[in-house]
Amino acid sequence: MPEQSKAPLIQYLNFDLEISPAREDGYRLAVLDSPGGQAEAITQFPFSQNDIERYDDKLRIALLSAGVSQRLIPSSEEKAVQELGLKLLATLMRGQVQRCFARSLEIAAQQGKGLRLRLRIQPPELAALPWEYLYEPDQGEYLCLRRDTPVVRYLSLPQTIQPLEIQPPLRILGMVASPLDQEEIEIDTEQERLEQALQGLTRKGLVKLTWLESGDWRELQSALRDPWHVFHFIGHGRFNEQTDEGEIALCKEDGNTHLLGATQLARLLGNQRSLRLALLNSCEGARGGRRDIFSSTASILVRRGLPAVIAMQHKITNQAAIEFARVFYESLAEGLPVDAAVSEGRTAISIAFKRSLEWGTPVLYMRSPDGLLFQVQPGAQPAAQKEQGQAAPPKSAPRKRAAKPQEPAAAAPKPEQPQTPERKAPSVLTLASGVTMELVHVPAGPFLMGSSPEQVQRAVREMGADEKYLKDEQPQHTVELSEYWMGRYPVTNRQYQAFVQATNRTAPRHWKGGKIPAGKEQHPVVHVSWHDALAFCQWASQASGQAVRLPTEAEWEKAARGTDGRTFPWGEERPDEKRCNFGGKVGDTTPVGRYSPQGDSPYGCADMAGNVCEWVADWYDKGEYAQRAQAVPRDPQGPQRETFRGLRGGSWGSSDNDVRSANRVDYPPVITYYYDGFRCLRSG
Repeated sequence: MPEQSKAPLIQYLNFDLEISPAREDGYRLAVLDSPGGQAEAITQFPFSQNDIERYDDKLRIALLSAGVSQRLIPSSEEKAVQELGLKLLATLMRGQVQRCFARSLEIAAQQGKGLRLRLRIQPPELAALPWEYLYEPDQGEYLCLRRDTPVVRYLSLPQTIQPLEIQPPLRILGMVASPLDQEEIEIDTEQERLEQALQGLTRKGLVKLTWLESGDWRELQSALRDPWHVFHFIGHGRFNEQTDEGEIALCKEDGNTHLLGATQLARLLGNQRSLRLALLNSCEGARGGRRDIFSSTASILVRRGLPAVIAMQHKITNQAAIEFARVFYESLAEGLPVDAAVSEGRTAISIAFKRSLEWGTPVLYMRSPDGLLFQVQPGAQPAAQKEQGQAAPPKSAPRKRAAKPQEPAAAAPKPEQPQTPERKAPSVLTLASGVTMELVHVPAGPFLMGSSPEQVQRAVREMGADEKYLKDEQPQHTVELSEYWMGRYPVTNRQYQAFVQATNRTAPRHWKGGKIPAGKEQHPVVHVSWHDALAFCQWASQASGQAVRLPTEAEWEKAARGTDGRTFPWGEERPDEKRCNFGGKVGDTTPVGRYSPQGDSPYGCADMAGNVCEWVADWYDKGEYAQRAQAVPRDPQGPQRETFRGLRGGSWGSSDNDVRSANRVDYPPVITYYYDGFRCLRSG
């Protein structure tokens, strides 16, 4: 940490609380992971329609009152917001969940740490509620205003997110857009206020703020070819009911409004590998629809790759926004996790503007597991000296970018590709009337498992991977496997439906009324836990009369890449739209086999890169490769102690780095998400 740092690095334990629809009796609360263990409970929607309208009115009045000079809220409105917060807390903290939360708070306090409440809210009607106003009556305080209990809207996605090592300054790309046909924004005033708020950090070399000039998306695209750490937007925003998506208002060449959808904005920002945060000071950036939790501008940006987004769920006054930004960026530059920095910013608003409730307006969406977006390199010197003497570009002229000489990239190693192995005829298992499963043969013998040093360097150089987070797939080593038959495709919705009907098991939560979504019979099943996948294999064994199971990590990897250690199932060429479903380009799963044969593995397995992450049988161990690299293990089963279970292959939203055949991911076996599926295996 730099010498200028004042605040200690806060450490948190996580309390992961998932809210999902139950079958008939309400919503299911599930503590997926916490210091106090796991727990479940059932809860109900906390408000009637009249309640929602009443609380909306009270909250709106309370926030509008923040615009007057004394910033005092009528006591009736403040009490109503506290009452709202009490009901929200009672909705979450019920039965076993409440007891688990209390135990977790005690454990965190004993360890001198905070407890981060990570809300994984799946029903859109619940995601729309203002959870930032959770109110704890015993403490007489809102959870968000306590430094040790930050509240985060957490989106767990398949891409690996790791802190970015940086040397000061924190590079912020600022953009103010004030179209002529919208309510006027005083651009110069807004820029000056933010610059004044950050001038102390700028003088110390901890922050560098650069402004775009025109408010046009083309200028933004051009600027994003340079590395930035934060995108800060000031302007107008809205939620479009017709498209069910958030939008921000940029400027066209004639100065009028160009509405840029969140998906388009994500397309621009998502190509910036160093960008770790977007702060959107615009109306309704956190507002989503009631059909899809991934519809707000903030959630779409996180879904498409940003580790964290801060957006406003209501209009915020300029004074409150500047106070928040000043303390937030100061905390972030000093090394605090992003959620701790948000808590500091909230507290600053609550103190600077007595009894204002605007501290609840910013909403943090996060997918970084520990909130650490940046790691300031030890001993790194701020670049203030380098920045001095460089005049900022005049505001009347567009910023010009010097051309950068491009060094030729080193050629990626291309291991010699063997002949496609001679294939046996596929084996077909009958699971139910009209429902079959096709298996392909993987012969016995050795194969190269894991990544070589050259492949690691290529992933770092070409795919934006961080080398220290690829240790789990090193060193590359030889593994000997017996023969087996691997599912040619991931298990489909149609196959899983036969299992649900035969066993009366609960259908995946996104199947409305227990029915497969229209047109998705041949898509891979998602929203299945490791335990669901295991139960399916047990049923398939009984139904087919064959021993069906989940593959081990080694069996999965050999089926995906063959024996020669190639990077992807098809070879060394990086993924494209002809070989696999990745990068969020399609935005959903695709029918199994769509990318055959171009994307198939040497044995004819399809969809082993992208589409859905696939559960494997093993417990996950970070050090197992190093332990067994000295010998040639035969049929390794992974660690014997309980950790997390493995997932392989990446999903439709994964980067090219994450769909490499050697890439490893671990998750708790109880979780279910829209990107996780599985395929089956039969021993030889």
